[in-house]
Amino acid sequence: MRHKPGGFHRLLTQKIRRSHQVRCERHCGRVEQRSHANRARTMLDKEKARQLWPSTSHGRWMSEEYVPGLVSVIIPTYNRARLVTEAMDSVLAQTYRPIELVVVDDGSTDDTPGVLEEWGKRHAGDPQFEPRTFHQENRGVSAARNLGLIESHGEFIQFVDSDDLLMPDKLACAVERMDSWQETDIVYSLRSDLDCATGKTSVAAQGNIAENTTPGEVAVNGLQTMVPVFRRNVLVATGPWNEGLWPFEDWEYNTRAMLFVRKAFHVNKVQAIRRAHNYARLTRGPRYRKTDQESRQKAIMSVCRAVMASGCPEGKALRVLGNNYLCCVRATCVAGFPQLARAFLNAGPEVWRHAAGGRARATGWYAVTLLPGWACRGLLRPLADLKALVRALFCRDRR
Repeated sequence: MRHKPGGFHRLLTQKIRRSHQVRCERHCGRVEQRSHANRARTMLDKEKARQLWPSTSHGRWMSEEYVPGLVSVIIPTYNRARLVTEAMDSVLAQTYRPIELVVVDDGSTDDTPGVLEEWGKRHAGDPQFEPRTFHQENRGVSAARNLGLIESHGEFIQFVDSDDLLMPDKLACAVERMDSWQETDIVYSLRSDLDCATGKTSVAAQGNIAENTTPGEVAVNGLQTMVPVFRRNVLVATGPWNEGLWPFEDWEYNTRAMLFVRKAFHVNKVQAIRRAHNYARLTRGPRYRKTDQESRQKAIMSVCRAVMASGCPEGKALRVLGNNYLCCVRATCVAGFPQLARAFLNAGPEVWRHAAGGRARATGWYAVTLLPGWACRGLLRPLADLKALVRALFCRDRR
């Protein structure tokens, strides 16, 4: 004879079943919420996208129309007569065709304009490879890239700095993938860092954007300028590069671009080379420069807005951004600008509150900003230099 459970057993069984049902509903709800968030992130309407756009000095933006199959390679340059020709040679050596090479001279004062003109004449006449050169007043790398995008006609876009190099198969691999999978909006590869003084190379770490195609992934792990190849429609929706950021402009732009990327594909081999050298850089300045900290603060604020606009903000990304923001406040104090650091704290509570111990740390740094600038420099800069020295020695020992 089958035993019938008593009232207590029935109540316990019902409670277990109900608990299991609730967990299933919550899981399905989270999956559905993430799915809706991802769709909302990739299908942002144009009006909402334009709210994230910075202004551009050119007063216009790139067209949605393009030449099918054409890859536009955009190179900004400034006073790099020797390096830029090597970068252009690496584009010419690509196995893929057709290619449109758009070089923007950002007001060079050396013989770069003449070198660009001579190189263009030497390689003119090829219907599958069109070199084009544009000149502008010195406005910075972001304004140069914006002009390159405005003048481009390609279905696919590749950015290359004038001191970078591309491996011959980079564009072919990217276009082949995007032609085969229409939902793939970005193809990125590994990059190698080359020390021109010593000749040593090392493969740089790269975040897994293919599995986590979100602004938060780029916000945490970054994406070097020459690594990805974009579909044109992604950059049309992303809008202009922020010409008020210098440096950190590539980190901010690539994070914002991920709002409009449906799928990403990773080519697991080195297809780009970043060279470390002693020539002039478009985005490098002296240490402890005030404008660097202002640019860093603006970039973090913009990246945080992009992560929040994704509809699916990752807690890790927000924590990293909060920590970066407080590090920016600390660096501003070390540089001897406590009033500017205090302005950063007052402007960014929605960012630094996500950091670990954010409120307590912000309160502590607010107290530091009450000191005069000479006191901040005298007390904090030696500690910062000592910390940098210890870190450099530790990293060298690990290598």
